[in-house]
Amino acid sequence: MPGYPFITIGGAVATNAHGKSCVLHGTIKNSIKEIKIFHVKNGWLNLSEKENKEIFDLTIGGIGLTGTIVNVTFKLEEFKNKNFITYKSKVNSIKECISEISKKSKEKDSFVYSWNMAENLKYLGKGFIFQNKINTDNSKKF
Repeated sequence: MPGYPFITIGGAVATNAHGKSCVLHGTIKNSIKEIKIFHVKNGWLNLSEKENKEIFDLTIGGIGLTGTIVNVTFKLEEFKNKNFITYKSKVNSIKECISEISKKSKEKDSFVYSWNMAENLKYLGKGFIFQNKINTDNSKKF
C-alpha cells in the first residue's frame, strides 16, 4: 500500500515502489503474480516468473521501457480480521525513525510506516511512525 493516494498500479510496478512495511514485505515485486504489457514491436506479452521471466524482471522497476503495463495480477493474502488498531509515536530524527521502524516491523501482524519532515535540515527526519496491528479482539468494533 503506497503512501501517496494517487499512485497508479502501472506506475508502482514501473518504479518497483515500496509501501507500508517495506522492511517486512519488500517492494511491489514481491506481490506480483503476472503482468500484461503492450510493446510497440512485439505486441501483447504475458509476463510472470514462468513466462517471459527476463522481461518480467526488467518490467518491474523498468520505468516503462519494456512496454505499456496494461494489467497486473497480484498475489493476495487473506486477512482473518477486517479491523486494524493504529498506534502513532513521535520521532525526532531519521536515525530514531529507522531504529523504531526496524523494531516495530518485527512484531507479528504489524504494518509500519512513517511520515517525516524533509523541508529543511533543522527538522530533517522529525515526524511520526504509524503502526497498524490486526485487531484480534473481535469484541472491539471501530
